[in-house]
Amino acid sequence: MSQTNAKNYVQTFGFQPFGLYGSRVEIECQAILALPQLTIIGIPTNHAIAMRERILNALSASGFALPDKKITVSIRFEAQLVEPECLDLPVAVAILASMGKILAKRIELGCFIGVLGLNGAIHSIQSQQAVAAFLRIEKFDFVAMSPEIYFRWKKNMDGGGFSKLPQLVSYLSGEECGEPPLMPSLRNFQPTQPEGVKFLALHGQETAKRAATIAAAGAHHLLMAGPRGAGKTSFAEAIQELLPLPTDQEWEQILAIHSVVGAKSPNSRPFRSPHFTVTQMALLGGGVQLSLGECSLAHQGILFLDELLEFPKALLEQLRLPLESRDIVLARGTAKAIVPAGFQLIAATNLSPCGLLGHPKLQPKSSHGEIQRYQKRLSQALRDRIDLQVELIPEIKAILNKADSSPQKFCEIRKKVELARKAMLSRQGKPNAWLGENVFNHTFDWNSGTRKLLNRLVDSRTLSARATIGLARVARTIADLEQRTKILEQDILEASFFRQDFVGMDMKDQSEN
Repeated sequence: MSQTNAKNYVQTFGFQPFGLYGSRVEIECQAILALPQLTIIGIPTNHAIAMRERILNALSASGFALPDKKITVSIRFEAQLVEPECLDLPVAVAILASMGKILAKRIELGCFIGVLGLNGAIHSIQSQQAVAAFLRIEKFDFVAMSPEIYFRWKKNMDGGGFSKLPQLVSYLSGEECGEPPLMPSLRNFQPTQPEGVKFLALHGQETAKRAATIAAAGAHHLLMAGPRGAGKTSFAEAIQELLPLPTDQEWEQILAIHSVVGAKSPNSRPFRSPHFTVTQMALLGGGVQLSLGECSLAHQGILFLDELLEFPKALLEQLRLPLESRDIVLARGTAKAIVPAGFQLIAATNLSPCGLLGHPKLQPKSSHGEIQRYQKRLSQALRDRIDLQVELIPEIKAILNKADSSPQKFCEIRKKVELARKAMLSRQGKPNAWLGENVFNHTFDWNSGTRKLLNRLVDSRTLSARATIGLARVARTIADLEQRTKILEQDILEASFFRQDFVGMDMKDQSEN
C-alpha cells in the first residue's frame, strides 16, 4: 500500500462484490487550487454522476462544505464494477481527508464499506456475509462499515460500526474515543438441524434408504430412477435431513454466497431444485454482472434435478465439469471469476416418457424407440460421474402399513452419518465423494482380496476408470458408516450393487468421455 506522497493527496480502500469473496478497490483523492469542482473518474459516467450527487448531499447534510478547490477522485478496481454504491463511503472519507477533516494516515491502511444516504446515514450493502469473508482474506489496520454488519462479525475484525458520517469523522479525528456504538440486535446465523419430518414419512424402500444414507454420509451424487409414484422426489427431499451440520468454514461459504445474490440465508445446508426449463445462465451463472447460478447457490448442499431427462441434453453436459472440479469459471470480456459449486447432485428421473417403465403391474405406453431416445439423453460420461444409482419401484403396501417410520431409527441413521463424515474430515479433510485416484491410497486399507474383487468387477462390467474410482469411493463410505478402517469385500459388492443398469437402459452406442 502506498504512503501519502503529496499534500492534499490521500489514498484508501473500499470493497466491491465480485464472485464469492469480492475484491478490493483503491480510492485516490487529491485537492488542488483551482476552480471549485468535484470530479470522479475510473467508473462509467452515469455511475460517477450518481455517486457525486449522493456524496455531495451527504456531506452537506453532515455539515461539511467543500473547499474552493478542485477535488479529483480516482477509482481503480481489479474486477468488474457490480455495485458502485458500495464505494460511497470510501470516496467520501477520501474527500474529507483531502480537505483536512481527517488525518490521511488514519485512512491509508483502512477499508470503508457502505452506501451513503442523502442525510449522511451509512447504510449496509447487500453482500454482507461476503464482506466478512473478504475481510478475513484482506488485512487492514482499520475497517469501518454500517453497524449491523460490524456487530454481526465484530469478533473477526478490527474496526467499527457507524450509523452516520459525522460519527465516523469524529472517531477518525480522535474526538470520539472508545468503542463505536453498535446496534443492539444480533440475528443468530448458526445452522440448525432439520427435524426429519420428510424422512419419517418414507415407508418401505429399504434399498433407497440405504442409498440415501450412503449419499448423505459421503456427499456422493445420487441418481434415482423408476416409474412415477415410486417416491423419488420424496427421497430427494428427505436426504437433506440426513446431512451433517456444516462446519464453520462451510457455513461461512453458504452465507457468503446467498448474501452476494441477495437471497435469504438458509437455516441449514441449501437445497436447490430448479425446474427443467431453467436456462444455462440461471443454472451455471453468468450474464452481464457474472451473477451466481443454482449450482453455486447449492454449494455445500444439494442440487436436486427432478425429471432429469426432461432437461436439455446440452445443459446436462455442462454439469460434467463442476461435478468434478466443484467450481465454475464465469467470464465476460476481461472480467473473470471462479465461484464455488461444490454441490451434491441428487437426480430423479422416469425411465420412459410415459413414466410407467419399471412399474410392477402397469405396462409402459411408450414404444421401444421412444424409450431408447429418452434414456439416451443421459450420456455415459455424465452417468459415470454419479457414484450412486438406484432404481425405485412403488411399494403401496408399505405406505398403507407405514412400515419402518420410527423416529428412533431415523436418529440412529443420522448419528451414523455424522460419525462417518467426522471420520472422513479427520482422515483426509474432505468427504469421500471428493476423493480422486487417491481413494486407492494404502492408508484406506485395501487388502489383496478387495483389490482382486474390484478388478474382477471392472473386467466383467467394463467399468470406466471414472466409474471404478466412484465405486471405490462408495465402498470407502460404507466402511466409514460401520466405523471401520478396513474395506471389506462386502463393501465392494454393496457399492457395485448401486451401479447396476436400469430397466431398458442401453448405453452401448453412447460415447464415453
